[in-house]
Amino acid sequence: MTITVHPGGFIKRNYIEELDLTATELAEALEVSGSTLSRLLNEKIDLSPVLAIKLSKVLGRSAVSWLNMQASHTLARCQADMSGWKPKLRMSDAGVWTSRTAGKAPAKKKPAAREKEPDVVQVKNPRSNRYIKIDRSAGRILSHKKSEGPYKDVPIARKRR
Repeated sequence: MTITVHPGGFIKRNYIEELDLTATELAEALEVSGSTLSRLLNEKIDLSPVLAIKLSKVLGRSAVSWLNMQASHTLARCQADMSGWKPKLRMSDAGVWTSRTAGKAPAKKKPAAREKEPDVVQVKNPRSNRYIKIDRSAGRILSHKKSEGPYKDVPIARKRR
């Protein structure tokens, strides 16, 4: 399956490189920040309808064609990501739900895998003198205030005094 071109890659190849434009010049013409245009050109963000209208007025092509390019790219990427997915139920031509396992012996259930407990630590922020909770296994900050929601009951590795 071929993934269609992202609008940012298309702009980079067909406008910036071909016409010797700089990203800064194009960002100024579009009246967007340089970082927004950079993220689009590097295919980190999707094209918004507002930016599609601006592109159509600055570079040409219709706003619809810019959005269609983004939609085609997004759909092809999702189809590639979900190529192995199979639904558990499917609607038959007769309008009846059928199971993927219809007519087969029921599969043996595997024992449920135990969820790995988060590796949570509490460290003191030297600037604010507050403690923050960090999940080292997921590499993210869980909470930085005492009153914050779902993570207040997470066990924390405490330092001995």
